[in-house]
Amino acid sequence: MPGPFSPGDVIVGPIAEAISCLITTQIPSITHVYPTLVDRPPGDNAVVLRFTRGKVRDETNGKVKVLLTYTMQHIFRRTEVSDALSRSYTYIIPWLQFLAAWPNQQLGGLAIEMSATDLATTPITVSGQPVVALLVDFNVLTEFNISIT
Repeated sequence: MPGPFSPGDVIVGPIAEAISCLITTQIPSITHVYPTLVDRPPGDNAVVLRFTRGKVRDETNGKVKVLLTYTMQHIFRRTEVSDALSRSYTYIIPWLQFLAAWPNQQLGGLAIEMSATDLATTPITVSGQPVVALLVDFNVLTEFNISIT
């Protein structure tokens, strides 16, 4: 799986990469999707996707089900906070349409279920740059085999 992830990462990175591809193709006019945190200020109208946490849900028959939580930050460079907030509001409907379609999306067999949990707008600082972000938190339920060595 391409991307800036460890070769041994078979869960978090590949899911982030698959979601990044979906965002790129389905949300109009996004300039770039960063599948991990960035060291430099992201461009205007870009998305930073970050893994937030994971929680083991079940463990049976040599398989573990894990609920992974990701946060997408749709970044808008700000000149005036009110202008950047207004721009972020125009993306609420496209994000909701994207999230509503998730039950029909495929992540190449990487996910059992995906569900959005929160949608918010807020001024934040990313890599030292003040921005306004449309934040979307969502969960990905996945399953993998326990390796016995």
